[in-house]
Amino acid sequence: MFHEASYGAMGEDPTIRSRIEFSARYLDRMHLELAKILRLSPKVYRNKIRDAWWVLADEAVKAHMVDHIVTGVTYKKLPMTTTEVKRTRSLKKKRTYRQGTGDKVLDGGKR
Repeated sequence: MFHEASYGAMGEDPTIRSRIEFSARYLDRMHLELAKILRLSPKVYRNKIRDAWWVLADEAVKAHMVDHIVTGVTYKKLPMTTTEVKRTRSLKKKRTYRQGTGDKVLDGGKR
């Protein structure tokens, strides 16, 4: 189904006007592009979508809206893969706050 866009607006007047102007520019470009893809003039395209344009699958193929119709789906079981996650181990070492003789180690022990 193709139809005209609809949306609501809430907020301050300048913000609403800005969004409406942007939406109008965006939709005009989108409608021109869709009309070109469907090999219709923009006027004919707009007339078709004004009141919602309902299209059956075979009509969509003829109108160049879709490439082909999917008539069946085959499901295949995908192979299970296992990923091993390696973790690193950090070693804790005692360290001194100075490298002089007779200094104490941070854990309270003596050298």
